Amino acid sequence: RGLVGEMGLPGISAWVLCTAWLPAPPAARQLARPLLKDELCMLNTRGYCVAREWLPADHIRAIRHDVLEMDRIGATGDANVGAGTGTLDKAVRQTRACSLIPPLHPNAGSHETRVALLAAMEGLRQELNEAIRAGDLEGVLPMAQGEGEVSYLSYDEGGFYHEHIDVPQENGGWLPADLTPGVDTKGANYENRREVSALIYLNENWSVEALGGALRIREMACGPSGEDLYLDVS
Repeated sequence: RGLVGEMGLPGISAWVLCTAWLPAPPAARQLARPLLKDELCMLNTRGYCVAREWLPADHIRAIRHDVLEMDRIGATGDANVGAGTGTLDKAVRQTRACSLIPPLHPNAGSHETRVALLAAMEGLRQELNEAIRAGDLEGVLPMAQGEGEVSYLSYDEGGFYHEHIDVPQENGGWLPADLTPGVDTKGANYENRREVSALIYLNENWSVEALGGALRIREMACGPSGEDLYLDVS
């Protein structure tokens, strides 16, 4: 939502974009708890929120195990920078990524764990859309089913993602639905724009003081005295 983020994380995290992708059984959607009123209010007024224990601890452990397994079998690769550009720049970002859309082979890792994660995100998409319709989440367009991204991210010790803005400023953040890296997109129909990003941290008992690593979320506005406003999340 127009925020600047910087990540330095020697560990493992999962990154997901909160739009929808696959229909899922109702039971799977109940894995995640609803956003609290205060969390939704903060998302609306500040552009971000922190939802502690959004997923049960046992499912977080299952996702972490699946990320490690995807890493082990070589399903992850160096992550790119820039929406739709496919640019690899290790001076800006050093992390490995594994896209879950389209779905990975059912025999790779834990298919059940990934289905449950996608289902939880679909439930969140529906919840946010309801908040948009109710006027509780302003400046965000309704998110269509099947238009999202979801990836596992793995950060080794010393891994990082430098300061960046999730939504590109050019063209108001809109990208052509068929954007191909290196292709002239002049006159293209701009159809897709990221509306909400979500990070799910998979580390247990993490200590920034002892281990380092955090996500720094900077607000676009400054404080009363012109100071930077930011929140460090780990």
